[in-house]
Amino acid sequence: MREADLYYLAGVIAGDGHLEKNKPRIVIGCKKKQFLLSIKRRTKIKGSIFLDKSAGVWKFAINSKDLYNQMQEKFNIPVGKKSARIKPPKKYNIDYIRYYIAGWFDTDGNVEDNNGSLRIRLRIKSRAIRDFVSKQLNNIGIETRIHDRSDLRYTVEINKKSDVNKFLRLIPTTVGG
Repeated sequence: MREADLYYLAGVIAGDGHLEKNKPRIVIGCKKKQFLLSIKRRTKIKGSIFLDKSAGVWKFAINSKDLYNQMQEKFNIPVGKKSARIKPPKKYNIDYIRYYIAGWFDTDGNVEDNNGSLRIRLRIKSRAIRDFVSKQLNNIGIETRIHDRSDLRYTVEINKKSDVNKFLRLIPTTVGG
């Protein structure tokens, strides 16, 4: 797998996936089967996509001890349900961090119409990840605003037209890239 795809997958798992406790299996859940198919195509990972009727979502299950270990050791993704416990990657390459952000955006972000101009919002349950993503975007010249919300969601927001355009150009999301 290309390094960029590994970073993208880590962002997706951090946003909408988890590492199972009892075996080296990664599961990503999503309401849209098409999104999971696009992840599978993009990363060329073998795994099964199935409908979990009890949860009402599609799931992509990946059985790979190597990938499971990388998600823990390199990207700091905890085992089990993670939500607010997730921390920024321990080790990362600055040249690829934009792919990690793209994975987070594709799971927890959106582009909104803000009175005729576009705005980008990324809602995350972890303050540490929110601050990390904001810092990394600022480092590549994209101005962000951060917010704490009462529903335990932390927000990274991009409002300036030039910054929205730069985000969509530099961050290889399913929306922009």
